[in-house]
Amino acid sequence: MDAGPRPDGHAPETVLYCRPQPGPTAVVTVTAPDGPSVEVEQDTDGWPLLVLWRDPRPGVNVLGVEPSTSRDGGRAEAERDGELRVLAPGEQVRYRTRVRVRP
Repeated sequence: MDAGPRPDGHAPETVLYCRPQPGPTAVVTVTAPDGPSVEVEQDTDGWPLLVLWRDPRPGVNVLGVEPSTSRDGGRAEAERDGELRVLAPGEQVRYRTRVRVRP
């Protein structure tokens, strides 16, 4: 991801879409420079994508780690890319995500 703000102070948001490696779960670990970390584990059957986004502007500096079923381009894009999920009446989908904070 982008290392941070440019000399003019502008820091655009960066968004990455990742497909986890094949398997039942995928884990992303984010570790702070002073040691604490957060793990996000997702079941890949329910959440086939991972969206990573960062806004490094001074005073903001946020990192998002989001399990997802599609990119954020809207319904038409999700349908075109085969990411749109439509449930039949009475059909259910279960999503499971685990978040762990480690010292």
